[in-house]
Amino acid sequence: RTEPPPVSSIIVTQGTGDRAVISLNATKAQIASDRIPPASLQNVDLVLIDGHQMEVSHAIAQQAKSKNIPIVIDGGSWKPGFENLLPLVDYAICSANFHPPNCHNQQEVISYLSKIGIPHIAITHGEKPIQYHSNNTTNSIEIPKINPIDTLGAGDIFHGAFCHYILQTSFPKALESAAKIASHSCQFFGTRHWMN
Repeated sequence: RTEPPPVSSIIVTQGTGDRAVISLNATKAQIASDRIPPASLQNVDLVLIDGHQMEVSHAIAQQAKSKNIPIVIDGGSWKPGFENLLPLVDYAICSANFHPPNCHNQQEVISYLSKIGIPHIAITHGEKPIQYHSNNTTNSIEIPKINPIDTLGAGDIFHGAFCHYILQTSFPKALESAAKIASHSCQFFGTRHWMN
C-alpha cells in the first residue's frame, strides 16, 4: 500500500505577512535508515535535523556524534522518536509549539531539554524575543522590528543562517545574526526573493 506523499499548501495574508500552512507531513512516508549513503557525512561540518524522517535522522545523528560533528535540531513541533534523538543534540532550536511529553510552558521545555543534556537551547516566538539557555545562563535576544510582507520560510531561513553562523561565533551571537537574516527575509514575498 502506498501512502500519499507529504504535501503543503500555504496561504499568506497580504496585509500582515502572516501565513497558514495546511500540510500532510512525512510521518506516514518514512524512509529506512539503510538508504543512507555510506559516506554521507564526509566533509560535513554540522548536521541539521528536523525530525520529519525520524529513523534516518536518528541514524545520521548517531554517525555525526561518533565523528564529533555538532548536531542542531529544528524543533518545530514534537514528533514521536524525538525522545531517542535529543540526547545526541548539541543545539536545540525550538519553536513555541515544541512541547515534549508533560511540558506545558517554556520553562518546562527548557528544563526537559537541559536534563537530557543539551548544552544550548533556544525557543523562538515569531517576532517576539528568542529565549535561550546556554552555559547555565538564561537570556533573550530581541528580534529586529520590521513590516512583514511574507513570513513563509522564515523558520527554515533562521535555522539555515544559524547553522552558518554557529560555525563562526558564540551561540547568542549566532542566534542574533540568524534573527536578522530571517527578519530581513520576511520583508519580501516568497522564500528566495530576499537573496537578490
